[in-house]
Amino acid sequence: MTVRRELRLAVVSLVAVQVIAAFGAIALLGGGAGGAVAEAGAWAMVLLALIGVGVSAFVFRRLVTRVAAPLDRIDEALVGFGRGDRFRRCRLDPAPDDLLRIAASISALMDSRRGGEEDPREVAAADRAALLHFLDAMPAPAVVVDRRGAATAPSASALARLGSDANGALKRSLRIAAESGRPAPGVASVTPIAGGTFFLCTLA
Repeated sequence: MTVRRELRLAVVSLVAVQVIAAFGAIALLGGGAGGAVAEAGAWAMVLLALIGVGVSAFVFRRLVTRVAAPLDRIDEALVGFGRGDRFRRCRLDPAPDDLLRIAASISALMDSRRGGEEDPREVAAADRAALLHFLDAMPAPAVVVDRRGAATAPSASALARLGSDANGALKRSLRIAAESGRPAPGVASVTPIAGGTFFLCTLA
């Protein structure tokens, strides 16, 4: 039985008790016995039963919105993730703090599972493509070199310059720039990246 059904059954049972009490009070009123005090008590029972029905309806609606509906969304997210939707996450609003914490934990677990299933080669290829796109967008020829000055990611214009470096002067300048961390002939700027493991060099 679902949570929504359990809530509905509990509220219906409560309302039934209140309705029975109201009918009992109405029966007492119809009998006309017991005097004014009994009549007042019977009317009070009817009024309390009606108030109880209204409160029960409000509580049921709130429980469905704040508990049952968020649980349904958590279930949908888990089912979707299990079927291969690796971008599915738990999004709960509104919901009690406890359910929000559960949803956040599930989303974090989904993120860790998704990260573990990614192919490192695909990630590296995507990173390199993004880097080359960034380098090609720079106004001057740019190249990323390692500590020895070897080019690891040149922009298209820098690759053309390196391809025409017949006597190796530009490659020597890149090596000097990487070793010293300062510009060299043909190298306009040197910027350490990745903690100094690599250098972003722009060519003059």
